[in-house]
Amino acid sequence: MAAIATGPVQIIGAEEAEAKIGECYREEDGTFLVVHHKGPSLLGFGNEITFSWGFGPLVCKGVVNTALLSLSGVLTAHIPFIGSIKLAELAGDLKTGIETGINVFVAEGRARLYLKDGNQIWLSLELSSKFFPTIKGEYKLITIF
Repeated sequence: MAAIATGPVQIIGAEEAEAKIGECYREEDGTFLVVHHKGPSLLGFGNEITFSWGFGPLVCKGVVNTALLSLSGVLTAHIPFIGSIKLAELAGDLKTGIETGINVFVAEGRARLYLKDGNQIWLSLELSSKFFPTIKGEYKLITIF
């Protein structure tokens, strides 16, 4: 079944695309961050931040509940000629940290999400793959408040 677009398709020029990418790029560590939605604070309801973070072939998409300090998300790798492959689902309490092993055909290693300084979410990665260079480092994802 073919997908049919329900809205207008927008094609942007290279200059506009460069400007949009520049808004998301963090030069200090070579990562990209887009905060899609930041809900209002109202008695614990709507305290969610939805984000996408990228580094090289990796993308981490997640939702943070700032009232509970919990996160649920997924880590994927984009592999040429194959597409996006799910490396891990990540869910849990940021106060204690969320750690998972990764062992899929495109990569192996580990990922750990944790809270630093009480308001910053960081991702620790150790990944090896035959499809991309080894990735090992600590990356700041977002500041939640």
